[in-house]
Amino acid sequence: MTYTTTGTAATTLRNFNGGNIVNNGGGPLPGDIVLTFPIAATTSLTRGMIVKLTGGYLVACTATSDNAIGYCDQTVDNLTGAAGDLYASVCVRGTRLVDGVILHLAATYDAAFVAFTKVGLATGGQVVASYGGSTAPTVCVGKCFSTQAASAGANITRTVLVAFDFIGVPDEA
Repeated sequence: MTYTTTGTAATTLRNFNGGNIVNNGGGPLPGDIVLTFPIAATTSLTRGMIVKLTGGYLVACTATSDNAIGYCDQTVDNLTGAAGDLYASVCVRGTRLVDGVILHLAATYDAAFVAFTKVGLATGGQVVASYGGSTAPTVCVGKCFSTQAASAGANITRTVLVAFDFIGVPDEA
């Protein structure tokens, strides 16, 4: 079967109905690698952000040129703290339910989350679908296990199942 961003397979909502993933992200699952890092001063991280290390401290990715190290597993507010006062758990390899963004560039289905395709890093630390459903994202952060699309219009957020691997070669995630 060939998947396109305009076909029924891409435009029909299909929820993930298996596994042991709970609480919209859940985990860790057996085989996941979750590490803990100190958070930078005056920094607030939200569960679901793609994060990086700056000077040895955890901060949110803010650009597609950032060197992402993982998926933030928890919300931590260190806005009034010093660097290293608080720590956050980061999934560097594993599977998570993610609020991913489908970007619309025209008045048609121009992006979708398609099973076994790469997902990328969007500005602001979000997970984004591949453009056109077939073009690899600029910075790959994982592979999608769900199929999600949205009608044409504004950017839209969908919950998708993503396998992250920030340990391996980024293009091989």
